[in-house]
Amino acid sequence: MDASEMGFTLVPDQVKRLTRENVSFVEITGDSISVPAIASRRRGEAPNSVMRLANTILAELVENRLTGRYP
Repeated sequence: MDASEMGFTLVPDQVKRLTRENVSFVEITGDSISVPAIASRRRGEAPNSVMRLANTILAELVENRLTGRYP
């Protein structure tokens, strides 16, 4: 733990169902809130079947967002 003995992270709403000692969940709301999705892999490695599927899904989500087919 760092010197302040506290930290924060953004998590999906479903994570609230997990019971964790000394963890507080605070809901952030607003129409203009967005969170970038970042995926990475080791340089030089060819993606395996799981990574290829994840890339396909992410590309579709991005396309849907850009074309307005996804809120």
